Amino acid sequence: MKKLYTFFAIFTLTAVSAFGATDYGLTVGGVDVTSDNCTNVTGDNIKPNLSGEFYIKYDPATKTLTFKNILIERTGSYNRAILNEDVDGLKIVFLGKNELSAEDSSPVRLNNNTTITVPEGGELRVYGGDEDGITVGNGKTLIFDNVYDCSVSASNSNGIEGATFNSAMRLGWRHHKNYGTFVYITYDTHSNTYEDLDMQFAGPNFRNAEVWYNEVGMSVGYRFPLVKDIKAFYENPYFHPWDFYISMQPGVSIATVKNATLMEDNTSYEMTNIDHIVPTLRFSAGVEWFIFHNFAVFAEAAYTQHLMPTLIEQAAQKQGKIQHPSGPLTFSVGLSLFFN
Repeated sequence: MKKLYTFFAIFTLTAVSAFGATDYGLTVGGVDVTSDNCTNVTGDNIKPNLSGEFYIKYDPATKTLTFKNILIERTGSYNRAILNEDVDGLKIVFLGKNELSAEDSSPVRLNNNTTITVPEGGELRVYGGDEDGITVGNGKTLIFDNVYDCSVSASNSNGIEGATFNSAMRLGWRHHKNYGTFVYITYDTHSNTYEDLDMQFAGPNFRNAEVWYNEVGMSVGYRFPLVKDIKAFYENPYFHPWDFYISMQPGVSIATVKNATLMEDNTSYEMTNIDHIVPTLRFSAGVEWFIFHNFAVFAEAAYTQHLMPTLIEQAAQKQGKIQHPSGPLTFSVGLSLFFN
């Protein structure tokens, strides 16, 4: 009976300790920062960048996350070096030599207002693979305060802008459900990265970063039935599950790029958005498969021609990287739902 009581007492204390830890809404190198580990955050992806002292610690009273001589390298989607999910007003201080990288996602994702500080003698290098080095989400603000040595880079194998996946909303009319003419009002949003472009002539001062596009337009097109005997089909139309379509869409594209603005104290920076609107002409082609009469899935490829150069294309033209404005190549997969 004594052994049973001893086991029960130990189990109870362990459970209270485990469930009593406070999760601060921070993740570093894939490790959640809690009240149990905040004085020394360690993990398999957290390594020393130099011989000597290295550490990561978090002070919840001052909301300060401190790095010293840390190397974090991540691979895989959504595997980030730093994720600030819940700490509004977080301050990240980098002492010594620090390097953060991720191959398949943005190494630093900030979903709350954050300040980054790199005091004299400190160094920060952030490397994004096919993504931006630092992402600020949810309309929040990133401030660089007292930064002496910091670089953020994002590379893209396609040079100026590469292929991208996008999200889109479309409201349309069809003459016939799965063949014939159609008209859509469309709204698309997607992002690309750019590398080594000087856009200070227009305001933005990031050479390596991400650009977001919001595009609005009206698409006109035609659907061709994928049937064996197309002549017989048009003589006597019938329901069929597959069709191929093409369309052309005039519209506008709103490109949003980041800019770091020096604040009044001459040591802090605030990240802001700069928008640039250009007319566009979009060409699309895709296939559609009807699973049911009122429900279909589609896959589409589209190319958007900028009729005037965006800020990124203006910078690329000035540096001799391109001669004419082009635009993004997008791939879409979606659902078609019918009210009638």
